[in-house]
Amino acid sequence: EVGYFVLHFGAALERLKSKDIAKPKILVVCGTGIGTAKLLSSRLQSIFDIDIVDAVSYRQAKEVIKEKKVDLIVSSIPVREEDVNVRVVVVNPLLKERDIRRLENYITKVKRKYDEANKVEEIMKAVEKYADIREREKLKEELMRLFEIPSIHSCKRGDVQPVLKDVLVEDTIKLNVEAKDWEEAIRIGGELLVKKGYAIPSYIEAMINNVKKTGPYIVIAPGIAMPHARPEEGAKRVGMSLITLKNPVNFGNKDNDPVKIVVCLCAVDHSSHLKALAELVQLLGDKEKVKKISEAKEVKEVISLISQ
Repeated sequence: EVGYFVLHFGAALERLKSKDIAKPKILVVCGTGIGTAKLLSSRLQSIFDIDIVDAVSYRQAKEVIKEKKVDLIVSSIPVREEDVNVRVVVVNPLLKERDIRRLENYITKVKRKYDEANKVEEIMKAVEKYADIREREKLKEELMRLFEIPSIHSCKRGDVQPVLKDVLVEDTIKLNVEAKDWEEAIRIGGELLVKKGYAIPSYIEAMINNVKKTGPYIVIAPGIAMPHARPEEGAKRVGMSLITLKNPVNFGNKDNDPVKIVVCLCAVDHSSHLKALAELVQLLGDKEKVKKISEAKEVKEVISLISQ
């Protein structure tokens, strides 16, 4: 625990020292680009001084790379580096201490390249003091190639909108549910979304198929799963459901099984649910609150924890 907070504190100091230095461009990838990708983006930005180029599904990653400069892909699912031609780091969506240490190593290397690029610009300015440069950009590119430094492009960061206490409500919480396996657990959570009007029935099947297709990466922390699917697969409104299981079930994630808490996410786009996810991260990052949710007998106990 102490080491974990030291990492956070060190990263915060680094952000203060490097406000004027170009930031590494990170592409976040998950199975759908909606749930864990946004969760992971929020965690990354809270720890590292970086720019999130986008948060997308695996199938969208190649297109984004064609259009934007990407220094590093951070993914919650396996991605073949030879398919994207970019360094890939696979992590837990909540970023465990070992994930943070690995990312620090890669991000430091990228920042070093940007520092070198800044030095090239300084060289250019020094040359301009004493000589006329006919083709400035070509000379700069030549120097960049000489030092083996990548060119730098700007990127945009998406907006974040607050929503949590409005989307995870009494009607979408169910406690001590009996489910024979992970699939039934997702169905029960999905039915709460449908009943509330957040999604249509096809969304439930999409969440299940997502796990079958991309694996149990949705088990984001010990005992906690966050099933989700793409907006076009049946989402109607931003919403969440939360169920606790009477008997925990396995999703096939050796690090985080068995699962006791299942939070189903329903998103209609890539941004309107981000604040809810940020608040969810805070909630699930508090071990004491997670314990209280797991042991809760009445829904109002969970509502109280969400509202704190």
